Amino acid sequence: DVAARHGGDGATAVLFSALGELPVRLVADAAVRPDVVLMAKGGMLRHGHCTNQLVAAVETDAGGGAAYYDELVGLRAG
Repeated sequence: DVAARHGGDGATAVLFSALGELPVRLVADAAVRPDVVLMAKGGMLRHGHCTNQLVAAVETDAGGGAAYYDELVGLRAG
């Protein structure tokens, strides 16, 4: 599982995309697919906790909303 490969449950890591990176704390959860990152909503950019910095400003093709769930990200040891 991803948490185990990156230091285990509670380890720190870096979540990154083509636009930036964000320090994160890993939590193993068997209910979440291994190819999915789940983050709680919230956090302020000035405090370094805003996932918006990782997501391109692109509209969906269905309704013109934000395409939050279409950003490719990676995880590396922090």
